[in-house]
Order: sequence, then C-alpha cells, then structure tokens
Amino acid sequence: MIIKYGVDILQSLDVTEVFTRHFINDGVIKVNKQTVLSSIITDPYPGSHKNIIIIDETNKTGNNILFTFNEIKLVDTDITYNIPPNVSYVSGEEPRRHVVLCCWKRTIFLKRQLICINRQLNANKLHVHLINNNKAMHDEITEIINKLHSNLVFKISLSSYDNRYSCFQRYFYIRDVLLVNYKLDYVIIIDDDQDFSRGWFNHLWNKRKIKSMVCWYGKIWKLGKYDYWKDPELFLPHCLRNNKRYLNKFKYGGPGGSIIDVEIFNQESILWDIPNDLPDSINIYQLDDIWISYIIDKLNWNIIRSFLPITPINDKLIGKTAISPMIKDNKTVLMSYLVENKNMRYTIT
Repeated sequence: MIIKYGVDILQSLDVTEVFTRHFINDGVIKVNKQTVLSSIITDPYPGSHKNIIIIDETNKTGNNILFTFNEIKLVDTDITYNIPPNVSYVSGEEPRRHVVLCCWKRTIFLKRQLICINRQLNANKLHVHLINNNKAMHDEITEIINKLHSNLVFKISLSSYDNRYSCFQRYFYIRDVLLVNYKLDYVIIIDDDQDFSRGWFNHLWNKRKIKSMVCWYGKIWKLGKYDYWKDPELFLPHCLRNNKRYLNKFKYGGPGGSIIDVEIFNQESILWDIPNDLPDSINIYQLDDIWISYIIDKLNWNIIRSFLPITPINDKLIGKTAISPMIKDNKTVLMSYLVENKNMRYTIT
C-alpha cells in the first residue's frame, strides 16, 4: 500500500513509518530508515530535492528486507512521480562501481551514451547516477530511460536539479547521497559528451589509486607560465592521442572521464571551503574542475594520467549546449587567482 502525505502531516508522523531517499530513479531504489524526520524537511543540503517515500514492507529474509513501491512525493515541490510498478530492491545487493554522469541540455546524446555503457565489459557491475541539471527535461529523460530500461544490465538512478550549483552538483551528490547510502572507496565521473571503448570502464577501474584522481585529460605548466589556455605543456590533442607519454602526472585534471578516491568528498573535506575573496566574475560551481584540482594539490594527493582517452561525441550541437565557451575567460582568471593568492602548484618539480 502506497500512501502520499503532505508536509504538515509528515512532520507529525511516527518516523518508524517513513523511509527516505535522496533521489528519483527508474524504480530501483535503496532505502534507509531515518531517525530524524524534521532535519530532512527543514535542513536540506544545497541544491537537494529530498524525497519522502512511504513503502509497503512485503517480505523479510534474514538481514535483507524487500520493499515495493509505486510513488515518490517530493517535499519541496508539489509533484508526484509515478514509478514503474512491481519493482523491488533487496538491501545488500548493490553494485560496487558507481558512475556519476552530469548533464544539462544534451539529452539528444543520452540514449547513445546509455547504450554505450550497456555494452561495456562487466556493465552489470555499474550503477550510473544521472544528475540532470535541467528540471524542465526531467520527463524527457525519464522517458528515454524507461524505453531502454528492460535492456539495460546496469542500475541507473535519476536526480533532477535546477542548475544552481552547475557541475558542482555532482560533488554534493557524491557527498550527500553516495557516501551516505553506499559503501564505496572510489567513484567514476563522466561527462555527457563522451563515448567509451568497450573495455574503458574496466581499465579505468583497475587504475584506481588511493588519494588520487586518475584521468585521461589534464594539464601541466612550466615555471612562470600558468595561463590556463596558452601555456600548458599538454593540450587536448595530446591527451586524446596519448602523446608525450613521459608526462604521466598532471597538476590540473579533468573530472569527466576519471576515477577518484571518495575521501575528498566527505563532510570534513576542504573541498567545501570556498574562499570569500574570489574575483567578482568567478562562480566556483561552474569551475569545479580547476577547484578540485587545486584541492588535490593542497592535500598533497596525485592527479595521475590514465592514458585511457574517451571518444568525444562530435556534433554541431555540442558547442551550442556546452557550458565551457561561456566560462572560457574565467578559467584563466581562477587559475591566476589560485596560483598568486593560494599558492597552487602548477608544475611538477
């Protein structure tokens, strides 16, 4: 039996009746019983969309509890999403390789990407967390997932946001959803304009390193020259072709196509200590790649070159729907600020 409650009623409920989950997906959801309901309603993390799920407990087998459900109601909106019926999840049977994919406007490539991921070696070990930063496209994305769902061998979850935190939303998600609800040491991050060779995820997983980001794309500069665009010793073509192989570490790493030690995303991490004296033009949430590279350097972690280039999706729509052209100049501004004011190291000595 699925019951929907309004916020006023929820606040007065016995919390033992309530299970919560931080995101909506295609019908396979791991749920955790909460002990403090009031904090869920009144103190959401930045950019979150907390969900209240009322679930009928149908079966118990040892330590595993089987739940079934049909609807989820968002606390901070008045929308109820229908979930495919007769879907269940048994606690303890979750995949160990979590993949976070952040998208904004490029839903035209989503089907292609999901099919590509589905063809990966050991795709059944993956759990793809789709972070949609365009709420208006939630229904469109849900339809794409539902049409493919019966043929997908990996798990997929969908969470929709309003783009207030841009690409940084994926970091909040890792902190407040993955680390809270799953046991994991590493997370794979990919972008929404990338294809992958059939063994790419397997190979990347095997390159994971403690206290490191392992990525295919990155930069390193010579002493005294740190313009983000003009001065690096490695450019995009070098990384795509695996040129200059003697450069096997970066000082800047692109998160899209990387595997990262999740310790950097825990609640106490300095990743969340955003400076209050940033240049006026800088929105750190749009420049998450440079910021996390700086934090990795500050922690004395490593950014390691994977030599596993992705296959870019080449399409005329890429430029029209990409955020990078809009923030091109700001990358140089932030890089200069971090080097000159925060002692960011940009060369390997």
